[in-house]
Amino acid sequence: LHVCKMQPKLCFVLRDQHDRSRGVHEDALRLMRRHLVDASRHLGISLDRWLNVDSDAMYLLPSAFASDLVGSREVKWATELFASETFGLRKSLFEWAEADRVEKEHGDSQTTEFRTLHSWYMHASSVWRVLDR
Repeated sequence: LHVCKMQPKLCFVLRDQHDRSRGVHEDALRLMRRHLVDASRHLGISLDRWLNVDSDAMYLLPSAFASDLVGSREVKWATELFASETFGLRKSLFEWAEADRVEKEHGDSQTTEFRTLHSWYMHASSVWRVLDR
């Protein structure tokens, strides 16, 4: 992250959530963010400078499948609600990517660290190898 000027956005996708009210999971997100801030402090960096952890970046998805008994046999099917919610998640991800692209086009051209997906992949792979040691 020190090499790049970009600020990754961290998004959490929680599946199979029976209670999808935001209040239930916002406390968990705040606690996790606090732990990330503490960890970044130990590293001597500012979390807000390197990583974007917004409260709008949490998606609570229902179960992808439902089941019921028909006679003595269990029947399973994919739910429409899951498909609809997943489509909404994909739409949000594309909106974030588009907003980032527009910002880079109108910003300083020197801030584009990776001009191709391949160059980003090569960098990410080398960082991962170091972290994996």
